[in-house]
Amino acid sequence: RSGEAVLFQRLRTEVSELRFVGGDGNEILAVGDLGLHNGQAIDITFDGQAGTDTFRLLDSAQTLDLTSLPSDGIVNVEIFDVVGSGQNELILDAATVRLLAPDSKRLLVRVKSGDEVSFGQDWMVDAPAFIGGETVHQQHQGDTILQVVSDRPWQNPFNGLDVNRDGTVSPIDVLIGINVLNEGNAGQLNAPMSAAELPIYYLDVNGDQFISPIDVLIGINFLNTPAGSSEGEAPEPPMSSALSPPSGDLTPLDFSLLAALPASSADENTLLRPTSGCRRTSSRELLTATTALWSAIEAREEAVHHSLASEWRFGDAGRELSEADNLRAEANEFDEALATEDDWLF
Repeated sequence: RSGEAVLFQRLRTEVSELRFVGGDGNEILAVGDLGLHNGQAIDITFDGQAGTDTFRLLDSAQTLDLTSLPSDGIVNVEIFDVVGSGQNELILDAATVRLLAPDSKRLLVRVKSGDEVSFGQDWMVDAPAFIGGETVHQQHQGDTILQVVSDRPWQNPFNGLDVNRDGTVSPIDVLIGINVLNEGNAGQLNAPMSAAELPIYYLDVNGDQFISPIDVLIGINFLNTPAGSSEGEAPEPPMSSALSPPSGDLTPLDFSLLAALPASSADENTLLRPTSGCRRTSSRELLTATTALWSAIEAREEAVHHSLASEWRFGDAGRELSEADNLRAEANEFDEALATEDDWLF
């Protein structure tokens, strides 16, 4: 169809293959659920050629796996719109983006809450941009850029738990939410209307367009699982639509995987501190100091759990987790020193 003019019309039973070739303009190929005939789907190819071209899904419950397409299946297409009329699924990766848009190596994906998108691995998440009146989430891999527009501008579409978009899920992501709540900023998160209003942090962990204690608890629940307690990037980050609040009683946090050394009963006030001037510290003293630091960190984070799970004292939790983070930075320096054969010089 071109405007009101019907250019092509056939019965489904008469079609086994559709090939579309664009021109110099901005074409949109909108595809609904065409179903199967004799167990076979319709083979669709689309070469957008010049311009900014769009491939759009119209219906629901459709899966578009771009990683399984032949090299000439869909090319020179810059926008994929999977919003449709219900939940859809899109699968792609950086190599696919380069095949789809070989000239620009840039792809824009439009999704909505409930859609599931697998982006592949090894992306670096960038700050969102305000383009054409919309919040555009961005990540890159080398010179390949993937942009996402969703109806949840305050939620990280690449990993809803990664609040500070550093590529990992860690206690820092929880601390950011705690600090915001402690400052009395709980409530609805309005869509940015300008670049100045773009989110610095992705505070809407569960995608309900509010910042609330549940966003913090979801992060804590994840960190308390074996996959999350390593404080690293999960092989497949949880989809935004799959995030849900923890059920039942919150079990005690286990931060033991953060410690490179076993904990001791040493108090943080007895930790080895630098004195005026320079002196050399033996490896045994350094080991004692490092062990004590990790013990203090573990105690601080146990206090965080108590403040959140028992009394909802966000101010106390924020201060404890902040101090634990400061101690961890010092403990990491000690660990690095222990990894060398030389004595440590204060």
